[in-house]
Amino acid sequence: MNISLENAWLIIVLMAAITYLTRSLPFLLSDRTKIFKWLSSENSLLSALGPSLLVSIAAVTIAPLLSEGFNSGGGALPATCIGLFTTILAMKYSDNVGLAVICGMFFYAMFRGF
Repeated sequence: MNISLENAWLIIVLMAAITYLTRSLPFLLSDRTKIFKWLSSENSLLSALGPSLLVSIAAVTIAPLLSEGFNSGGGALPATCIGLFTTILAMKYSDNVGLAVICGMFFYAMFRGF
């Protein structure tokens, strides 16, 4: 796919603006504004956005690993399953996403053999 230089810069500027807005808007909106209350309420359309982003990132990360495990004759499949199981177990008992990911990566690397 060929993109002209002007279009590339336009895409970069738009992505930067969107990233800036998503990071700065929570700080710019007062707690008393109606839009802030609407966005942060539990029955808002955006209330499922956080969990669904985590699930989608996990699915995009896990699917290629499982595909690689099946396509490599099953050699990487046990390490992948052990890593996933460890991540789920650590998440259940610690409620800390960072710790769960580190545990999963550690056990995956241990059984994969680096």
